[in-house]
Amino acid sequence: MKFDTLGGQATINGFYGRQDLPVLTLEGGTLFLGDAFNNSSGAAGAVPLSAADVATVVNGAAGFLGPGTGGYLAFLRQFQSGAAPTIASPLSVLSAAAGGVLGTPTCIDPTGLIAGTVPCSINGIVNLDYTARQRVLGFTFTRDMGDFKALRFGPKNTSPSLRFEASYEFGKKFNRSRVASPTTGTVPLAEALGILPPGTALPLNGGTVGGSGALAQLSGDAITESDVLSTMIGFDYPLWIPGWDTQEKSIFTSFQFFNIHTFDADEGLLVQAPYAFSEVAEDHQYVTLLWSAPLHQQRLVFEGLFIRDFDQQGTFYRQRIDFNYFGKNWRPRIEAMFFDGGAETAPIGIYDDKDFVEFSLTYQF
Repeated sequence: MKFDTLGGQATINGFYGRQDLPVLTLEGGTLFLGDAFNNSSGAAGAVPLSAADVATVVNGAAGFLGPGTGGYLAFLRQFQSGAAPTIASPLSVLSAAAGGVLGTPTCIDPTGLIAGTVPCSINGIVNLDYTARQRVLGFTFTRDMGDFKALRFGPKNTSPSLRFEASYEFGKKFNRSRVASPTTGTVPLAEALGILPPGTALPLNGGTVGGSGALAQLSGDAITESDVLSTMIGFDYPLWIPGWDTQEKSIFTSFQFFNIHTFDADEGLLVQAPYAFSEVAEDHQYVTLLWSAPLHQQRLVFEGLFIRDFDQQGTFYRQRIDFNYFGKNWRPRIEAMFFDGGAETAPIGIYDDKDFVEFSLTYQF
């Protein structure tokens, strides 16, 4: 809906559709029998696991499968420390029990090697889910500031245009960086094989889980929702350079300041799993500056875009050069992008040290 107000034009907009960025969900996993390094080609067999199987086996509490046992994640951390593990791998316990049912090889137990055992490993299978729905209500306002004489300046006495935008997103989905892990879980595969009675609730670590362990959780625990309020104020200005008498056309400039307020940011929401483990700021602020300068009868066009992310300390710059000398169809372009930011910080830092320059040739018809 568009209408005139306060000397400018305003719109009210609504959107319902799929979320722009995905959330990560645990779909299941694979137990590799005969390979300790998650390599399917080196395994004697592969056993499919459900998401509940993976979440329970990975996060099992001490003694969850009997005395001296523990969760797979705790077992790996203890084994990696270099000290002799004091807990048995849950893979060893479950595969030994399954051996009486299916003749499955028993996984090796490094706390005391058993004859006839094989190395084992487990892979989690995750999905980047783009099916989450966006529910957004938005407002925009634009006004030419030429009515204010004090805002007219430059060789051509030009004035800027004011732009304001706001949007409110209801219930945006996020992965958690800290998950309140449940206290019990089930292993459906073990129940199907008759190793455990149906509905057996096994004790889990519970408490708060962080880091990569937060991704090895059922979706109901690992994903949450938060409302998000985004605002932007910007100014567009046709720039004429003083003293440049041969300037053919103004240089378009656009400055914008953004603030994105996430209401439940204090719950440890991930910016973008699994690519970045940085957390969402309560108020994420950044600025952008876009400029475009057509030269040589508008055949040579320089365009630059600068972004500075204040919260994640990231800087981005993109430079384009278009060569419109070859008729209406051919469009050669040189483009370069430069990224600078902290490792694994989104949205800019995850591309740190990935600067590039490319040449493209487009045919329009």
